[in-house]
Amino acid sequence: MNFKEWELGFLSDYIVNTHHKFVLKNLPELVFYTQKIADVHGAHHPELIEVASLFFKINQELVQHLKNEEEVLFPAIKEAEKHASQLVKSTIISEITRMQGEHEFAGGAMDTINVLTQNYLIPDDACNTYRVSLKLLEQFEDDLHIHVHLENNILYPKALKMAE
Repeated sequence: MNFKEWELGFLSDYIVNTHHKFVLKNLPELVFYTQKIADVHGAHHPELIEVASLFFKINQELVQHLKNEEEVLFPAIKEAEKHASQLVKSTIISEITRMQGEHEFAGGAMDTINVLTQNYLIPDDACNTYRVSLKLLEQFEDDLHIHVHLENNILYPKALKMAE
């Protein structure tokens, strides 16, 4: 799909319906699973304690982040497509500036989880919950990279240009 050709409102809706729904569905499960495997396997795999802690922070950050995008930024972008008032333009600029920092945190935390788990390598002593957790973390990271790419490299630059 050539996302660069899409209208910004349509791309915003796509991001919400595809990536935000995925994140919101998977965050609670992953918080639960990462804590569970840290509790059960943390003595032999201390990296899981850090994974659980990082993912808890990702959860806290992303829930608010997605809410701000859906309730503030994306409506402002859609409004600017119709009529770009100075208030809407300044909202777009300030929200995107903040959101990019939040993207850096989430992406960096997932990169750290990837390193800690040796690219989601399943150890010999892993139970089924451990296996499922690593697979879900890997899928979450893959989705997050696409999600952040769509926002940072397509949606945000076009929205900022519109807000100039």
